[in-house]
Amino acid sequence: MRRIFPNIVLIAFGLLAFAIYGQEKSPLDLLLSRGIPKSESFQSRTTGIRGDIRGSTVLPNGEIGFIADNGLTAFDGTNWSEVEGLDWAMDFAWINDSKMAVSHGRDISIFESEPSGGYKLSLFFHDDDAPSDLIPFSSIAYFQGYIFATAGTRLIIIDPEGKGSYHQLENWTNVCFSIGDELYVTGGAEGILNRWDESEQKLVNAVDLLSGSGIYEWIVQAIPRAEGGYWLLTEHDNVIGFDGSKTWAWPGNEIISRDSTKIRSLVETSPGRLAIGTSRQGMLLFKEDGSLRLRFSVPQGLESSHVKNLATDQQGGIWIHTQNYLTRLPQEPKNFLFHGAHGLSEGVTCIALFNNRVYLGTDRGLFVNNPEAETLVDTFEIIRDGSATESLFVFKDSLFVAGAELFTISRDGQIKELDGAGSTNFWQPSRFPDTLLVGHHLGALRIDAAENGEFKTTRLDGPSSTLQSIVENREGELLGSTGTNQYARIRLDEVGGQFSLHRFSNQTASHWSNLVSVEGNIYSNGVVSKVWDSQQQAFLQAPEMIYYVGDQPYGFEHVYGKSAEDAYVAISSRSSITVPRPDRQVIGEISSIHNSTDMRADCLVYDSKGGVWAGGSFGLFFASPTTKPSETTSIVPRLHQVISTVDGENLPINHTSPSPLKLKSNLNSLEITAEYPNFNTSNHQRFQIYLQGLDPNWTEFSESNQRSFSNLEPGTYQLFLTAMDPFGTTDTVSALSFQILPPWYRTFPAYFLYLLGSILFVVGVVYLYNKRQIERSKELEDLVKERTKEIELKNAELEKQARRLENQNEELGEKTEKLTTTTETLSSTLSQLQLMQDQLVETARTAGKAEIAINVLHNIGNVLNSVNVALSVLNERMDNSKIANLTRIAILLEANKDHIDEFLTQDPKGKSVPEYLIRLSQILNEEALATQYELSVMGEDIDHIKSIIAAQQTHAKAESLYETIELRGLCENALSILGGQGTRNEFEIINDIPAHIQVECDRHKLLDIVLNLVTNASDAIHEEDPPIGVITFEAELVEEGDFMQLRVTDNGCGIDKETMKSLFRHGFTTKAKGHGFGLHSCANTAQAVGGTLTLESEGKGKGVTAILTLPVKPRKSKVSESN
Repeated sequence: MRRIFPNIVLIAFGLLAFAIYGQEKSPLDLLLSRGIPKSESFQSRTTGIRGDIRGSTVLPNGEIGFIADNGLTAFDGTNWSEVEGLDWAMDFAWINDSKMAVSHGRDISIFESEPSGGYKLSLFFHDDDAPSDLIPFSSIAYFQGYIFATAGTRLIIIDPEGKGSYHQLENWTNVCFSIGDELYVTGGAEGILNRWDESEQKLVNAVDLLSGSGIYEWIVQAIPRAEGGYWLLTEHDNVIGFDGSKTWAWPGNEIISRDSTKIRSLVETSPGRLAIGTSRQGMLLFKEDGSLRLRFSVPQGLESSHVKNLATDQQGGIWIHTQNYLTRLPQEPKNFLFHGAHGLSEGVTCIALFNNRVYLGTDRGLFVNNPEAETLVDTFEIIRDGSATESLFVFKDSLFVAGAELFTISRDGQIKELDGAGSTNFWQPSRFPDTLLVGHHLGALRIDAAENGEFKTTRLDGPSSTLQSIVENREGELLGSTGTNQYARIRLDEVGGQFSLHRFSNQTASHWSNLVSVEGNIYSNGVVSKVWDSQQQAFLQAPEMIYYVGDQPYGFEHVYGKSAEDAYVAISSRSSITVPRPDRQVIGEISSIHNSTDMRADCLVYDSKGGVWAGGSFGLFFASPTTKPSETTSIVPRLHQVISTVDGENLPINHTSPSPLKLKSNLNSLEITAEYPNFNTSNHQRFQIYLQGLDPNWTEFSESNQRSFSNLEPGTYQLFLTAMDPFGTTDTVSALSFQILPPWYRTFPAYFLYLLGSILFVVGVVYLYNKRQIERSKELEDLVKERTKEIELKNAELEKQARRLENQNEELGEKTEKLTTTTETLSSTLSQLQLMQDQLVETARTAGKAEIAINVLHNIGNVLNSVNVALSVLNERMDNSKIANLTRIAILLEANKDHIDEFLTQDPKGKSVPEYLIRLSQILNEEALATQYELSVMGEDIDHIKSIIAAQQTHAKAESLYETIELRGLCENALSILGGQGTRNEFEIINDIPAHIQVECDRHKLLDIVLNLVTNASDAIHEEDPPIGVITFEAELVEEGDFMQLRVTDNGCGIDKETMKSLFRHGFTTKAKGHGFGLHSCANTAQAVGGTLTLESEGKGKGVTAILTLPVKPRKSKVSESN
């Protein structure tokens, strides 16, 4: 972002903006002479210029170039660009319209424009054998194909080949310049002005040429004249005109000498007009006759009164270089600003031009310009302090002022008070030429002019409601605005009048309303404006009249119109009088005040010459009438540079060929920088960069003049640029047409190679296939011959085997007879085995019933252990119960029942009885809750015993009842059955089973398995006796979620490999009091529900992990099989 020094410096003292010489001016002319012309300033970190500016020039493309310590810096109206390679640039000399020589240090380079756009820099002169004491070139000139350079007491002449010759001079030289066929040097020889004699190759005295000026002083600067020749500045601040044949003293020398002005720089702004940069007085602008036309210094917005250098551009601007800023000032200022530096301490709310003076209403009071002011701060003086002013109106040769007070000012300055404090606005009704209506915070007032010049104030009949404005249409109907959803109808008679309030249709009370008169009609503001219809006596929609018509900037508050070109503005926020809105040029000037982009004026009047006087929070602004089109209308946006972001290469921007610029496929990422070479709007430009072929629509305007495009697809693109200035003027150009070429592998030759390669590949495959088939045919032929021989040999062998089979058949017949006899014997044996099998089945059935009974008793025993634990806890709690204390309290109360009141209130023991009963009730309640919990545990245990017995009863005739079981909750239930909180206190129980794991299974069978596994884990921990016993529950879904795997792990005594083999055998146990059917029963139950039970242990003392694997959904075939 550009950092811009504020255009206006608020200083309450300083010099006059203009020093006027000549005829007497009117008060308004004097006022304008004190106005501050609008300027734009650029900070050094924005421009990039380092050190003092030594020179400036207009470059071939219209940019302005500045030569300083860091070289040449160019400004195109948008971008500041430094030309690299010109450090310590000193001077320049034009060779032709597109090429100039630049001296930097002891070198000279050629700076020239390229047809493709941009500039090219090439080193022209560099001498490694130059004298060691040669100093940098201070001045250069191009003369007859040679470049002349001055360096102290040497003159260097460089031929067209870039070879230099050194000429030692008699004296120090400062400046060299050429006029026509002569080259001149200041100093260097006997005279202060010398001419180069080509034939003698030396300087000859030309001081006689100064006789016309009468000034013989050392010349320090030579500035080109528009009409040919040079302006010469001497060491004693005199300026000499020199056209090559004669010299003359500049007529402004008298003023410079009289004011003891020290000149630092000078430049010709137009033929004969000079701008002088001074060391203490800022910039002075002179007319052709040498009279002072403008003084521009600190009070007018200049950073410092010490000017270092001046320059001009082709768009009528003067560039002023101070310590940290470059400030651009129009040569012919048309617009002026007045604010606090002129004595205006408040924003302006209304304006009136009366008696050839400017009256300004503010929230503080009424101001008027002072023609006798001697200082800038006295330009405006307040004549009514502390009285806020709402509206001004000229009537009957007097200025009427409405606001906190109502009064008039006559042409001789007399102020007369009127009855009407709190007035807001004025309207002069057409049917009553001697009457003025006044809007008031309590309604409306009527002021009538008498023949003696006095004014009579009358209040109109009506409700007490503020009328913000009063308005009249061409039929003479009078209406008033209340600022709400109501309006007033006003009716006048010869001596008085009245008004009534009416509602707008379809308008809420919160909507702010205003009435204005446009071309004889009365309009109300809104999203859709309304117009007063005299026939229907109502407001009707008027979509053709737009409130805030057009696009930003608007320039003013309260803009009405049918188009942006046909728009009207209210002369103040409290007035219904409208005037045509000024042109876009003035709107842009107002909107850009104080470097804003949408500043708006609150009030407006036109003077008799068409000048615009606008007021607002910024103060007072004056714009001269526009008499001709803007000088910048022909300026259009253009490309500043196009950079390939891949390699940083600058691409051509002036492509003149009708065909698009062709870019390689790797140059498909570009950074586009635009410029709008309009120096008058450089700080308020907005851009659109549109790429046809990529963008579906135009982008919004942006303050950025850059846009990047990455990875553009191959194809043709058209780049369009649009620039908008603060006046709302837009210009669009087609900047560049370019084509991104496809990569080589996507070109026609590449596709041809792909096709040719494919054809060759197919031909090769076919050739190889045929070759292989031929080779295969030969192999098959050889194989057939070989197989034929083998078959013949096999046939001979088969004949031999057939004969052997005949012999074997005879032997088989004999053996068959023997086998028949053996079969009869086996049948008898089988009958005996069947009888023995029936007996074994009956025995197995008896054993199975015994085994089932043992399993049932084992499971019931596990549950009874839990019941015993619960009973023990209940007995212990009953022994320690506090219920006996309740009996003692009852006895105590019984003993004192006859005087129970005294006992409970006076006796120490009796006083403590209520509190003791409260604490005792809390203790008994806790005991009841604990007892209830143990009884619920016993109930669950008894229910489980019932289920075990019921399962045994239905074992042989009923299928299991399957239900959805949350595994985590079932394990918690098992722990409760085995001892509840006691088990948790004895061991550390870790339940890491995820809450979402569920299985469909017989709840009681699964609970039996878990109970057995937890009991075994508990016994193993007791046997090992570790410091902390830990039982861990884990579960996960395996085999793609079809099975659930429950793991119960303990850190008990563990199992060795030999014992592991026998654990599931019925009757096998490792416990001293074990029965050997717990794990056997669990394994059978797991198998019955379609699962498996396995054990894992790393050995004795390393714990055991029981792994129960069950299907998530029951498998019918397995369930039926188990049943």
